[in-house]
Amino acid sequence: MKSLAKKVYRRIKRHSAIRYSLSVQNKDLRKYHDIHKGEDCIILGAGPSLNEIPHDFLEKITVIGTNLSFKYHMPDYWVVIDAQYSWMEEGRDLCRENNIPAFINWLWAPDPPAEVYNNEVLLHPYKISTDQSPSNKQLINNLKQTYN
Repeated sequence: MKSLAKKVYRRIKRHSAIRYSLSVQNKDLRKYHDIHKGEDCIILGAGPSLNEIPHDFLEKITVIGTNLSFKYHMPDYWVVIDAQYSWMEEGRDLCRENNIPAFINWLWAPDPPAEVYNNEVLLHPYKISTDQSPSNKQLINNLKQTYN
């Protein structure tokens, strides 16, 4: 009975921490809600097709850059899900110097930064696996409810 109580307590504690963390994250994200409603935008990856997109076109549209795309064009927003690459500091510095909002998931980073800059929003402070275990399904449902 004691071990069952411990399991339940740990699950409630973890669930509460996740809800709290997501509510804090949601406050950071809330100021961006509908900020470009009705406008066109483009999401830039970092692949070779970037060479086919003219810079003058990108100047006329809201650009959400991912990963290394900042080396091709300075985005309006920068998103990084896997922050363990050598170019991370270069991208962070560019965003900080130009006040570009950066949305970064530090979860898998070997050395998360000592300082989070004012323009940075942390994403997914808890690891979300793609496996279909009941606890992950519940976590994904909680994320959907929090963000909807």
